[in-house]
Amino acid sequence: MGISSEIPGDLDPFGERVHRWAMGIGVHGFGGNYLVNGKASGIVTLELEPIGRAFVIGIPAKLRMLSVSLDEPEQFTADFGAQVG
Repeated sequence: MGISSEIPGDLDPFGERVHRWAMGIGVHGFGGNYLVNGKASGIVTLELEPIGRAFVIGIPAKLRMLSVSLDEPEQFTADFGAQVG
């Protein structure tokens, strides 16, 4: 399954700063909440406001929250918070 989106509007990088663990690797999601990960740790979630638009395997979908796995999640949230805040 693939997902693509251009992230519009303002983002809330602090909506969920918990770096949680995922049980699987790949693209997962439903109902506007999606996880794209290549590893099970270092996951950061961004809440989109306003709700974005994505395409999941070519089908239009809403994008409310996007979680991604990162090598340096703390650095990302610090840099992103400095840009937005």
